[in-house]
Amino acid sequence: MDLGRRDPAWAPYAGAVAVVGVATAVAWLMFGRFEPSNLIMIYLLGVVLVASRAGRGPSLLASVLSVGAFDFFFVPPYLTLAVADTRYVVTFAVMFVVAFVIGSLTIRIRAQTAAARQRELRTAALYAMSRDLASAREVDQVLEAALRHIGEVFRSPAVALLPDARGRLVPRRETGAAWVLDAGERAGAESAYEHGRPAGRGTPAPGGARALYLP
Repeated sequence: MDLGRRDPAWAPYAGAVAVVGVATAVAWLMFGRFEPSNLIMIYLLGVVLVASRAGRGPSLLASVLSVGAFDFFFVPPYLTLAVADTRYVVTFAVMFVVAFVIGSLTIRIRAQTAAARQRELRTAALYAMSRDLASAREVDQVLEAALRHIGEVFRSPAVALLPDARGRLVPRRETGAAWVLDAGERAGAESAYEHGRPAGRGTPAPGGARALYLP
């Protein structure tokens, strides 16, 4: 269960607009002293920055805004979107394609890096958990070791429920915040326990549970 604070959905797009604004300010300082191709490089650098921090949508927005800003501020007639020299149309098209491709490749590299880092973390966690479980002798020791490593890998609180003497599931061990087993959560837990299948969050039968329960 994710208890972290999330940024608003519009925040990456606002960041893309801000990056293009900064790129425009830098290009404005360079304007007249450098060739237009050098100004384009500033915008492409901004697109790479957006792609390395946000997703495909903000990266595409940054590409479109970069082309528009370059046309508006640095292509005659200035401060309009009109183009006096039709050769700039090709420049705009190439600029947009290059910005889009660079952004897409940056996003792909970032995803591959994150996946590799996650695999490394999970491998290390499995090794550490196997080592701890090998030295555990009691049920509580096994649960404590397993839940600690599961919580670290998934960055989420985890709880283990075991049946009591009457066969009723009760929390035995937990990590993170205290877990409240209300009606919805109990339904998810009992469904996983009785049917031997995952239940709750993200499954076909969530049953009102906010957490994912595994048998």
